[in-house]
Amino acid sequence: MTTPSPHNRRTPSKQVSARMRISLLMLGVILAGVTVRKLPLGLPYFVTKWSGSWLWGTMIWCAVTLVFSSRHPVRNALLALVLTSISEGLKSLHTPALNYFRSNALGSFLLGHHFALTNIGVYALAILATAYSAWCWQRHTPRNTTPPPAF
Repeated sequence: MTTPSPHNRRTPSKQVSARMRISLLMLGVILAGVTVRKLPLGLPYFVTKWSGSWLWGTMIWCAVTLVFSSRHPVRNALLALVLTSISEGLKSLHTPALNYFRSNALGSFLLGHHFALTNIGVYALAILATAYSAWCWQRHTPRNTTPPPAF
């Protein structure tokens, strides 16, 4: 019987669970999204518009993967795409309740006002890129350490 290399051993206090890694990624994505969209950084409109959409897709993937960590990664990615598409579709729906929610800063930030089919494409690219990155990370993580996202 061989013992693992001392370089690959981790004490329990140093191990970070897959759920914790995804939670930290999600928190970072939320902070980046608020920073890019709301702080006066002087970034071009193109950067704030598309990076915000990219980060929204990534954040939804993180949320779905946290809730359904045992599901197949393709199912998680498809569910994230459905949820981002629904959130984009809500922009074309104007009811008194939704318009009232959109009238404050938080509602406007979360729901937005204008439907754009291109946003769904950006969400899809972000979800696929994030899922693929997590899959690659999992494949290259040594077996005796905690893998990133649990698929």
